[in-house]
Amino acid sequence: MRKIILTLLVVILGIQTYAQGDIFPKPQQRTNLEGTFNGQQGRAYLCPNTTGMIFPTFKACVSLLEKKQSIAIDITKGLTPSETPILSARIDSMVVNKPQGYRLKVTKNTIEIIANNNEGLYSGLRTLKQILQNPQKMISCQRIIDWPDFERRGVMLDISRDKVPTMETLRLLVDRFADWKVNELQLYIEHTFAYKDHKEVWEHASPMTAEQIIELDAYCKERFIDLVPNQNSLGHMERWLKHDNYHYIAERPTGLESEYWMIDGRRLTLCAVDHRSIEFMDSLYAEYLPNFSSKFANIGGDEPYELGYGRSKEMCDKIGKSKVYLNYINKITDRVKQYGKKAQMWGDIVVKHPELIPLMPKDVICMVWGYRPNQTYVKECKRFHEEGIPFYVCPGTNGWLTYIGKTERARLNINNAVTQGKKYGAYGVLNTNWGDHGHMQPISTAFPALIYGAGVSWSVDQNKDTDIAKLINEHVYMDPTGNMGKALMILTNAYMGGSMRDQGGHPFCDMMSKPDEYFSADKKMRHYEYELIPKMREEIKKAQEIFKKAKPNTVDAEITLRELEIASKLADWGCQLTEARLVAKDKYVYNIPLKTRKHLVKELNKIIEEYEEVWVIRNRVGGLEDSSNRMREAARRLLEK
Repeated sequence: MRKIILTLLVVILGIQTYAQGDIFPKPQQRTNLEGTFNGQQGRAYLCPNTTGMIFPTFKACVSLLEKKQSIAIDITKGLTPSETPILSARIDSMVVNKPQGYRLKVTKNTIEIIANNNEGLYSGLRTLKQILQNPQKMISCQRIIDWPDFERRGVMLDISRDKVPTMETLRLLVDRFADWKVNELQLYIEHTFAYKDHKEVWEHASPMTAEQIIELDAYCKERFIDLVPNQNSLGHMERWLKHDNYHYIAERPTGLESEYWMIDGRRLTLCAVDHRSIEFMDSLYAEYLPNFSSKFANIGGDEPYELGYGRSKEMCDKIGKSKVYLNYINKITDRVKQYGKKAQMWGDIVVKHPELIPLMPKDVICMVWGYRPNQTYVKECKRFHEEGIPFYVCPGTNGWLTYIGKTERARLNINNAVTQGKKYGAYGVLNTNWGDHGHMQPISTAFPALIYGAGVSWSVDQNKDTDIAKLINEHVYMDPTGNMGKALMILTNAYMGGSMRDQGGHPFCDMMSKPDEYFSADKKMRHYEYELIPKMREEIKKAQEIFKKAKPNTVDAEITLRELEIASKLADWGCQLTEARLVAKDKYVYNIPLKTRKHLVKELNKIIEEYEEVWVIRNRVGGLEDSSNRMREAARRLLEK
């Protein structure tokens, strides 16, 4: 128990046992000065009126400096007129005028940080901590002038597709994000908040409670991370609308089939022309939004697939679908304002209907998203910039529907987003980690894309060509062998051997997301080439062997290795099934020999047992059955004929 407590203190205070190398994110300007630091006397001065985790971080820096210099240093918030502190950290917006910026100077006898504001001071102290953790005994004299390219640098975690992290997991992630100078976090919610009067919607989902949101909000705020509420408010409401009690606000209460393939037989979208939809969402906001200290709220609004196919059809035919959409969004944003929040909304509908852009309220922030590696973001960013609409660029980790991630695809996508976002003055970056169809990929497969996104959100030019494997070793898992980063990059780029560079998923994923289509004799195997699948398997096995040599030194090291092993097994299993199907007559699943299918099902059932064991270490039990049942159903159908 004592060891566990000490390990947690290491994570919380940032006093890591493995020394880091380069500063991350790389600062805007770093100049080497002559000599090395050799200060031997003086107190450590921290200016008054600091907030959050500034004092604990300052104290951690003092402890590291004491150890490095073999001296004792007292901390003070007051100085005598003639006193020169050995370490000083203060705020002076006249000296540092860039928001969140800081200057750090190491001379032969002193170390000084001057910042624009508290958040800038916190960033400067985290940079100093990394310098002091360098394994070299001597501290080089240097000057750093640093500031972020984007005011808002966020991560969005999908907690509605089955996987709701435990509070311990969320705190660990927040600590990591703070280390990377991320300052915004969103938890994407459809139904995973414990609304008092709607238990039937969330009772099997292990949702976030109001108390947990309040606790997490305070934890984030201490680390200068803004926890922004994110509740979808139009589309993606199937977890609500599948229940009889909510059919009255559905676009298609009967759930009848449509000529539009995305919505056959399902209720997905609220009715945008029914005032009761607005009243319903307002009742949710009244309970949900006040738990957050943020001045922002993400109302969603993306992919309202049924709009115009049901009760709103008459109005859509009369004034146009885009105007019906905008009228609804305007009413929703007005309700959000009543709770002191400025609305964020996904930008896909507005991008498809650019005639709406001039009609949008100027105080609504548009979240421009797109996840393809060739997504340029040029047209969208330029248009919003010209119209004076504040916007974020929202790339993605690209790990959903893969089990093992797609880091290179994500890197290209993120780089395009931040490059154009910076050029056209984006207010922020939100790096999204979705969990479509069972959220089977572990969070560890997203870390390469998440840490890369954090770096380029701080400084595009300084971090766009960074060595991601090195970042994983030094700023995620503290692995002195270098194998953790090496193996994770091989694993999360294994898809490149499978001729899926421009596809979103993995060979196995169609079985999870579109089972009827997958098991149909008409299913085309257009994405995969037989000779390339073995290359993908080789990369997966190579990564597995390198992971065995890794020595991660973090509180989640053991669970990380276990979940990556299971993810590797799932991906490899999917490759084996794909190989068998590609050589079967007409590439039809049921033309795979029954003996082969029985063997595959036996192996999959073993993996499912491990999958369920590991799930509950990082995540809550709610949603696990829904996720693993996708695999169990696939196993059943493999033996159906």
